[in-house]
This record gives sequence, structure tokens and C-alpha cells, in this order.
Amino acid sequence: WTFAELVPVVVVQKGNPKEIKALKDFTRKDVDIVLTDYEYSTLGRMLPSIFNKAGIDFEKLNKDKNIPTQRSGGNAANIVKMKNADASIVWNVVALLRKDSLDIVPIDENLPVPRVDAITSATDRSYYLMPVRVTVTTLKASKLPAEAAKFAEFLSSDEEARAVLKKHGYKVDEKTCRKEYSKGAALPLEAPPAKEKPE
Repeated sequence: WTFAELVPVVVVQKGNPKEIKALKDFTRKDVDIVLTDYEYSTLGRMLPSIFNKAGIDFEKLNKDKNIPTQRSGGNAANIVKMKNADASIVWNVVALLRKDSLDIVPIDENLPVPRVDAITSATDRSYYLMPVRVTVTTLKASKLPAEAAKFAEFLSSDEEARAVLKKHGYKVDEKTCRKEYSKGAALPLEAPPAKEKPE
């Protein structure tokens, strides 16, 4: 089951002293940034596409700034929190965990188009960049398979569970939460409703 989705956001120091309002501000000489690792983090692999959508040459930005990277968004956010950098891009849930000490700048207009934009991995497999899904699965080795399935279904469909997930920054809605596999086989995605033809 998919039970939530993650969204990248910019985090800045509390009060946003450098007045960072968009990704273009990352190119300013007075703005120090830290990012997640371009090879070992999911978000890091998405960064070239995100910066490209903002009209920024990611390779040139890296050469100009010699940007430090971290293995996780949590580490990158903490560096901004400790005022050792002015900004980073992290998952919304990582940012919300630090909402008392960081401010969030949305970058929705620069995000990859869901189920359209893709990257090719080192193994030559193609992956959609968005949405980034948070999933739960049951194991064949489970001693309580029925209970495990009930818990997975609870996470993906119960209103109380959804309210908790939303509170912590996860994107949760009817389209997001769905059962995707059964007994190891992918279930067909629901087709969008057919448009009525004008008379």
C-alpha cells in the first residue's frame, strides 16, 4: 500500500535573514547552500531536474559554489539550523520536524511533473521523479499476516491515521492512498473517468 507522498521544499534559517524566496536565490554569492548527496539520496537524484525547471544550470552552480552534500536531508537541514548554511532542499516532513528553528519556502512550480518526468538509474532502470511514495508492505514470513494486512490498510485508508500523517507533513489524499500490489503482483491503476462528449 502507498499511504503518503513526500514533497521537496527549501529550508532556510528562522526569520529567513537572507530573504530567500525562490531557487534562483541559491545562485546569489551571499547564499551558502548544502544539498543531499546526488547519488545516494532519492532527493539528491532529483535535484538536476528541479534546478533545471527553475532555469538554473545545476552543473555550473556546483562548479561556482562547490556545494557540500550530506547523505540525508536531516543532516542538511541541521546544518542550516546550526547556521552553517543559509538554505537547503529537503522533504517537507524533514522540514516540519524542525519548524521551530527553520522556515519553509515552497518550490512547487519547480517540482517534476508527477508520473511524467523520469530519471535513469545507474542500473539503466527508469524511475518517475514524482510522486515520491511512502509505502508499507506485508511479509510472507509474517506470523500474523491478516493483522499485518489490517494495519497496512489502516495506514492507507483510516481518517484518523491520515490526520496524523498530515499533521507531520505527509501529503495524503484519496489519490495518494491506494493498494498497489497483491500477492506480489501489481494491481492495475484506476483509469481516470471518461470525459463526456459534448452533444
